[in-house]
Order: sequence, then structure tokens, then C-alpha cells
Amino acid sequence: MKKIGIMGGTFNPIHIGHLMIAQRAYEEYHLDQVIFLPNGNPPHKAGDDVLDAAYRADMVKLAIRPHPEFVFSDFEIQNPCYSYTSDTLSHFCDQNPEASYYFIVGADSLDYMDQWHEPQEIFSRATILAAARGNLVLAGMEQKIRELEEKFHASIGLLHLPNVAISSNWIRKNVRDGFSIHYYVTDEVEAYIKEHNLYVSSSDQSAGR
Repeated sequence: MKKIGIMGGTFNPIHIGHLMIAQRAYEEYHLDQVIFLPNGNPPHKAGDDVLDAAYRADMVKLAIRPHPEFVFSDFEIQNPCYSYTSDTLSHFCDQNPEASYYFIVGADSLDYMDQWHEPQEIFSRATILAAARGNLVLAGMEQKIRELEEKFHASIGLLHLPNVAISSNWIRKNVRDGFSIHYYVTDEVEAYIKEHNLYVSSSDQSAGR
């Protein structure tokens, strides 16, 4: 049975932390591939400044190009409505019912996954792989995992990584403040951001192409 990871996110922009988590999931759980799935219209980002989806998609494609185990999907970008994880998982499971799906999230997502749209559908469709960073975070995650397993009969695994404190918000701020983002994003993504003059001001983030 094929084992497929799904890594969703706004990817505004995609950075090395995303790639590290995906690579760890691929290796630690012996996945056949990891699908990178940029959000089109994420409900939890409603009202926020989010870069046009076409830019974010380009950057994801550039970042994962050297990795044949990573695959790009525009499923959520093509959806004009809010992108709910439950609907996305239903789509992929219906498309390939013979595969096992693993939905990859950061440690903080576990705290509120039970508040997501149709959480029972999410937990029934996929194993959740959560990135654990540091022993203190891990202790809190294990308690939350027990709660979700008991409430939803969820299957949840941990991804063990070093604590690399990188966020897309931090990268955007560095660009606006004139600081280098080298090493925090791939060279191709860094060049793309410079070429298209992205993130130079807050008002630029939601601009179209």
C-alpha cells in the first residue's frame, strides 16, 4: 500500500523549516512521497494579508524541485471557497482509496485541531504526523495526543526534529526590514522574492500578479 504524506500550509513563503519537517516525515515514516499543498483561501487566515496564491505556488515548486519525493498539488489553490482540511483529505482518499495518508502538521496545530472543520473526518482519513521540537514541547504534545486519541480514536505520530525557530512571518519581516533571508529559504526562493520584489511592505503581500 502506498504511503502518502500531505503537507498543507500557506507557505508565505515556504522556508527550510517546512522542508526539514517534510523530509523527516518521509524518512521516519517511510513514506513514498510528500504532497505540498499550498492553501488557496485558508479560513484561519481570513482577513490577513496573504500573498497571491500564484506567487506562493511558484515558490513551493522552486523549493521542492530538487526532491523527487516531494510533489506539488494545486488542489486547494484551484478551490474558490475556503480550503478545509477535511474536504482536502476526502478528495485525496476518494481519488486514491488504496493509499494510506499521513497529514503533516507543526506542534502548535495539535492544540486546536479538535476545533477544525469536521475534525472526526480528518482523524478518520489520515494519520497525523506532528513535528516535536524540544523536550518541553514534547511533554505537552503527548498529553494532547492522548486526549485526541481518546476523543476521536485518532492515530497520531511524532516527528523528531531539532528546535529550529523559523517562521514565514519572521522571514517577511526580515525582507521588509532589509535583512538577509539567506539560509532560511532556498537560493531559488530567495532569488524569486528579490526578482518579484515581494514582501517589501505589508500592503504588497496580497497583491496579484
